[in-house]
Amino acid sequence: MTLATATGPHPGDTIVAVSSAPGARARAVVRVSGPETLRVVNQLFTHATPSRRGGVRRLVPGALRLTGVHSPLPATLYFFPGP
Repeated sequence: MTLATATGPHPGDTIVAVSSAPGARARAVVRVSGPETLRVVNQLFTHATPSRRGGVRRLVPGALRLTGVHSPLPATLYFFPGP
């Protein structure tokens, strides 16, 4: 295989991946990055107070709404804008 034929994420892709260790845990880490990150996060994550601090690193308490899960799951969004 050469670099010319290697496939992998394209810089224009939005990637959602579990980043925590496998197995049962009290907390999971999911990383979302790419140009559609805010759209993905806004579909799944609700927070109590909308933030108007665009482009600033911050923690946002809220909840995840997942298909097949009756109640929202408590969550914290760790927001680190790029590049």
